[in-house]
Amino acid sequence: MKRLTKGFLSFIMMASYALGMGAQDAIVVPADEIPSSLRDAASLKLTGTWGTSAFAELKMALGTNAIGGSNMVLTRVDMGEAVIEDGTSWYVSAGFTSNGVFSSCKALKEVVMPVAEEAAHLVSMEKAFANCNALETVDLTGCVNVSTFSNAFYACESLKGADLSTNVAAVKSNAWASAFEACTALAQVKLPAGFVTTSKVFSGCVALQEIDWSACTATEVPVFYADMWDGVELSGVTLKLNHPQYVLFKTDEGWSQLNLLDLNPEPSTEFTVDASDIPSSLKKATAVTLTGTWDSNAFNLLCMAMMDNPAFGTSENTVLQKVDMSAAWIAEGTSLRWQGLSAYGIFRNFKALKEVKMPVAEEAAHFTDFGMAFQNCDQLVTIDLSGCAGLVSLEKAFQGCTSLEKVDLSSSSHLESVDDAFESCEALTTVILPEVFPMGKNTFAYCSALKDVDWTAFAGTEVPEMSKTFFMGIDDLKAVTLSLKYEAYKLFSADEDWSELNLYNTEPEKVTDFVVDASDIPSSLKKAVTVTLTGEWDSDAFNLLSMALGNNGGLFVTTNATLVTLDMSRIKVAENTPLWRQGLKEYGIFNNCTALEKVIMPTAEEAGHFTKLNKAFEGCTALRDIDLSLLTGATDIEAAFKGTAIEKADLSGCTSLGSTVSAFEGCAALQEVILPSCFVPANYTFADCTGLKLIDYTAYTDTQDVPAVKNNTFSGIDDLKSVTLKVNDRNHELFEAHKIWSEFDIEYDTSGVLGMKVNDKTKPITVYTVDGRYVGTYVPETDWQVSLPRGVYIVNGKKMMKK
Repeated sequence: MKRLTKGFLSFIMMASYALGMGAQDAIVVPADEIPSSLRDAASLKLTGTWGTSAFAELKMALGTNAIGGSNMVLTRVDMGEAVIEDGTSWYVSAGFTSNGVFSSCKALKEVVMPVAEEAAHLVSMEKAFANCNALETVDLTGCVNVSTFSNAFYACESLKGADLSTNVAAVKSNAWASAFEACTALAQVKLPAGFVTTSKVFSGCVALQEIDWSACTATEVPVFYADMWDGVELSGVTLKLNHPQYVLFKTDEGWSQLNLLDLNPEPSTEFTVDASDIPSSLKKATAVTLTGTWDSNAFNLLCMAMMDNPAFGTSENTVLQKVDMSAAWIAEGTSLRWQGLSAYGIFRNFKALKEVKMPVAEEAAHFTDFGMAFQNCDQLVTIDLSGCAGLVSLEKAFQGCTSLEKVDLSSSSHLESVDDAFESCEALTTVILPEVFPMGKNTFAYCSALKDVDWTAFAGTEVPEMSKTFFMGIDDLKAVTLSLKYEAYKLFSADEDWSELNLYNTEPEKVTDFVVDASDIPSSLKKAVTVTLTGEWDSDAFNLLSMALGNNGGLFVTTNATLVTLDMSRIKVAENTPLWRQGLKEYGIFNNCTALEKVIMPTAEEAGHFTKLNKAFEGCTALRDIDLSLLTGATDIEAAFKGTAIEKADLSGCTSLGSTVSAFEGCAALQEVILPSCFVPANYTFADCTGLKLIDYTAYTDTQDVPAVKNNTFSGIDDLKSVTLKVNDRNHELFEAHKIWSEFDIEYDTSGVLGMKVNDKTKPITVYTVDGRYVGTYVPETDWQVSLPRGVYIVNGKKMMKK
């Protein structure tokens, strides 16, 4: 009977509508008599008691329950007389789908909500009006118990405002997801206290101008989701807050992008203070802007206005947050340390002070003493010291400023005292130092976050002696980068203390000193003046080094005119390592390094692993300092030192020598040579060694034959008699009888006396002491030496010794 009655009423209502009821006349829909179809209804008035199931039936009647279904007729729904069952949801299951009860009612323009008492029974508005493109207004103030507004007004392109301020139930993070997404006309919103920020809430709300969140009571800044505001110009949105929340949101990087409005600001605590009219009390001041001309006395009056008994170390100011001196003039010689019965810094123990704006550079340069000036200002983050060119003291100036992040002292070249200046500045990461900076006690002690010290202004010629407590408390100094220009970088690198930091050269293009490990040889070392080798070196590594130096490039002769010093003292040398390569082109590893002056050899044990040295240093015309005595494993030295500036060649340890062709040819500076017993002079070995004075061949002890020597071995030395040849007393006769060796001035040791061959046996032998006293004149070919005591004498103009 009920179904029959319901069908009859539906027929009557639809028939009445069809017979000419005006489009503005609402169809009355009782909750217990819902027509099966309301697809052509333009206006509905709901009566009776409505619950979730009734709203589900209404959705089916509107024809929006099907996937993709919409209603293009309904423009108005009046629920003003409807009774709402407790716990009613407007997210309903209708047929095979679940969606919001009025979703996709494309023409729906006006919704009259149930009275507040009834609206309070609603618990969910998920997708309730999604895609209601024409919806302009809906009163949500009665929806106090709705727990979710997720997608409630999605794409309601005509909705201009929404007041949700009374809601107390939507307090979960997913309750507001996409609630107003794509509401392109939405201009004003009132949010409840429990509003929870989440994704896409106001995404696409391009007309949004005002959000009233005066109900907010948050004590922590809500999470700011960037995609919550996609497409919204944040600076054009005013967010209204009460004062405590305004202060809170103002400090947040995200929320501060909006135009925050303080609805009940506290009385102003920001003061402009002229030096000629300093108030007696500024204890409530949160910000102070200084004007006029300030000197030490004026700053002291300011300190006393802001703090009781500043001389007491325990006195504090916990209110002041900002000091702006940008408009102030500073008298010359102004100090921010007051010297009275006890000394104190003007802003010492200002616990809330976060920002200090300094005067312009010209005025800031008049400050001289910052002793204790900002000591224990543990909130201080920002202060620009770059203009403080006149500072003499920073003693304890920023001690305990645990929030200070950067210090620029680049102009403060007159500093004399910096003891404890930045001690315990735990957040300090960056420091810029002036040309001259004294080494104080505890200057950067316990600056545990320190990363970068810029001292590119350093122009000294000596490394400052670092105080032992200068960086005390910084566990890993290698984590601190000290930036220096190249010349200073070299100085500091050689210092035991400063080299503990990570030294950084800011002028890499000027680098001429290189440390080269065998495992990491640069592709080019053509600018290197000094090369220090490390690691384990073999023939291939030395060949790569030669390629990097550029002295053996291509098939034609090339040179390196830059390298001056080669230090091999720290390397290990692989056994049987030659300093000679043979391929399409034969070359020595360091040949034609024309500026090379000094070669520091490896230890004797390592140097003994070098073998073939053919052409190794040929053409190194500046080379004069190299210890050849360590080359105990050398085999061939063909042209090894040809054309060098070597003055002494001690080959005494080279007991395995083979070919010596042109070994020292053209060494015009060579004066002394010590030869091993195995040494065999060859073609041009000492050719053109025009400065040669002494050849020590005493190691040669063969009594059967003299060493072979070529006619050209000593070619270019015009007078061999000017060269002393020391030989062994056991075979000196062999040398004296040899066609070539006899041309030298031969010396030998006999009977404890260093013998000297007297060519002119008729010439008397005249003997003097080394201090010029005459001893006597003796007949040659006699035992005249026997009568002489042990000592050193001058015999016929040459020094000799009797043992």
